[in-house]
Amino acid sequence: MVRSFRLRLALLSALLSGISLAIFSFSALWLIYKVKIEHIDLALRSHAERESGRPPWNFDWSRVERDTSVSLGLSDVKNLLFLIQDARGNIVYHSYHWPHNFEINNLAWPQPVESLNDKFQRRRPITTITDANINGQSWRLGLANSDQSQVIVAINLCVITDEMRGIEIVFIIATPLVLLLMSLAAWIFSKKALRPIEKLTAATQMVTATDLNQRIAINSNDREFTELIITFNNMPERLERSFQQSRRFTADAAHELKTPLAILQGQLERAIHNTDDGSPIQAEFTIILDEV
Repeated sequence: MVRSFRLRLALLSALLSGISLAIFSFSALWLIYKVKIEHIDLALRSHAERESGRPPWNFDWSRVERDTSVSLGLSDVKNLLFLIQDARGNIVYHSYHWPHNFEINNLAWPQPVESLNDKFQRRRPITTITDANINGQSWRLGLANSDQSQVIVAINLCVITDEMRGIEIVFIIATPLVLLLMSLAAWIFSKKALRPIEKLTAATQMVTATDLNQRIAINSNDREFTELIITFNNMPERLERSFQQSRRFTADAAHELKTPLAILQGQLERAIHNTDDGSPIQAEFTIILDEV
């Protein structure tokens, strides 16, 4: 019974641990993905704003694109898109792998808000982040608009997808191992916690009317069951007193009944001896003697 309870307790602990681990895993993966997206957005804004402040013409944009790819930690430059156009909308530079079917005119370019000071000083570049589907792939775009140029710095989200896939594999491998260890720990701790119950059960099974000397030693590890163990240890004493009272009553009753029964038996035997053999009264006395 105790073993079955321990097994159910371990299974329940494993179930609750599994649910908790699943919730933690999904939450952790979502937070990691969100942090990576925020990190990419910050980097795209920074690069787009910085490049929009450069003069668009007569500049080595291919080197800038390579440096940007290295800065973003991209192993393949094809996962980065780079485009520079001047204030009139003329394309100054774009990546050699730029998709020609991608219309940049449909993008929601950030529009600076004009003020009186804008007439006398250069406006700071305005940036924004947007998503785009290019040839069936998801891209994250950083757009910057300034007095000199418009800049697009885009990164393929498959980079994050590949990283997240690796993290998911780690979670998939680690979660069952952690769950197994937690289940094993729950089994060990439940066995240790229920050990006093097992000793109590074994001692109870050994208690009989002729053997009431079973006791359980109390140690420091059984603090939660101290009261129960004390109650069990006091129980045989109460049972023994009850059995002694029962035996004493039985002995007294036997002693009290022994003399009158012996007298009654002697009188019946004498009455049978004084009656005629085979008479009805002798047969009646004989039946009464047998009952006595």
